Amino acid sequence: MTAVTYSQNPKRLSLIIVILGILFIFLSLYLSWFEDPSYLTLLVGAQLIFLYFNMKRDKYSIKLNDREIAYDLLGINNRVAIANVKNLEIRLFEIHIQKDDGETDVLSLDHIKDRELKKIKSSFNQLKQELFPKP
Repeated sequence: MTAVTYSQNPKRLSLIIVILGILFIFLSLYLSWFEDPSYLTLLVGAQLIFLYFNMKRDKYSIKLNDREIAYDLLGINNRVAIANVKNLEIRLFEIHIQKDDGETDVLSLDHIKDRELKKIKSSFNQLKQELFPKP
């Protein structure tokens, strides 16, 4: 199998959200200093900054190669050697990797865009066919 890497890191959108949040906070401070206090814009600015920190968690990375499956999904990092994979079960928004030691790793793909989800599932299907060929 050829090495495949899928990753997403929403940096540009996060930067725009932070800039908007800072602008709303400055707008609320300006309005509260020279006009009537406007707590609504302060709240919107704070919400945009919280949204940015929430989006930072939406990073993911999946790497498939001949030796291992490495993934980082929502802060959960793991590596599984291909030799230790007993079974692969591909569901709609999850991939279950059953290992020789009886443990099962679940890759939750429900936050990944549809286009990328199809590519990831296709790569795992190809890996499954290589590891467990049907007679």
